[in-house]
Amino acid sequence: MKKYKSIGFWVGVLGAVLVATGSQISDFTTWGLLWTKIYDVAMNPATLIGIAMAVYGVWNNPSKKGLN
Repeated sequence: MKKYKSIGFWVGVLGAVLVATGSQISDFTTWGLLWTKIYDVAMNPATLIGIAMAVYGVWNNPSKKGLN
């Protein structure tokens, strides 16, 4: 599993997380806003499930068996 070494993988994960949380890069203009958003996400089970599903979609390779 060398996906985590690819910049393309991390761009996909970041995009999936931003979409799942309903955020934009411009929402994080200060450290305070970033920590507030992280806290809000951590307190919302529906958002956590959305993030997990989005990351799974980026991580999974449908051309192979299992989670690859």
